[in-house]
Amino acid sequence: MSEQKTSIFEVLVTVLLGLGALGGGWASYQSSQWGGTATEDYGKAATTATRASTMFNHAVAIVNRDSALDIQAKSLIVSTMTSTDPVVKLRDGTIAKYLYTQQMTKEGYLALKYPAAYHTKDDDVAMKFTDAELAAGIDNELDDAYRDQLMKPAHDKFGEADQVFAEGQKVSGTSTQFGLDGVFFTITLFLGGMALVLHSHIRWGFLVTGYSALSYAAVKLFSLPWYHA
Repeated sequence: MSEQKTSIFEVLVTVLLGLGALGGGWASYQSSQWGGTATEDYGKAATTATRASTMFNHAVAIVNRDSALDIQAKSLIVSTMTSTDPVVKLRDGTIAKYLYTQQMTKEGYLALKYPAAYHTKDDDVAMKFTDAELAAGIDNELDDAYRDQLMKPAHDKFGEADQVFAEGQKVSGTSTQFGLDGVFFTITLFLGGMALVLHSHIRWGFLVTGYSALSYAAVKLFSLPWYHA
């Protein structure tokens, strides 16, 4: 009778150790897979943020260039409005029109509310830009709407980087949960091993506790999302 009880006990311990090893191995695999995905997401987020930073700096450079061109052109417009020399008027007016229609970005040009048709490489069309139309825009400024328009692609890219980073954090959390679950499977193995080497009735306590740990770890394992390649 005693040998039969011992045999049943050993079978129970063997099952406990086997299930604990299988569960721990699967939890470890899932943790590593999710961890690898999280690393990829973090790398992608860093790359995207770098691109966004490059786009932002490029947009800032464009805004600064347009602003410098606007200041230079406005000073020429003032010269045409105040000078009595027809040569100076023609020269400064022509240069101002050139700066606006050929050098400034279309976004900046339109922000100053000048006629869209004149922002062209077609000299015949650009020549129709009159001095009166040029002077009419002297009080217009490159406003926040213009800056926001140029900065939007960079801001969108920063938002994309934040989104990818947040996804990486979520995936990393899943990896951590599988890692913690693996700890409970390891505890199961420890309790099963202790139950196997003990020869007193306390070994049943270790066995029951081991199965309790195994049950909790199994429920946790099946409640988490599994990685699928």
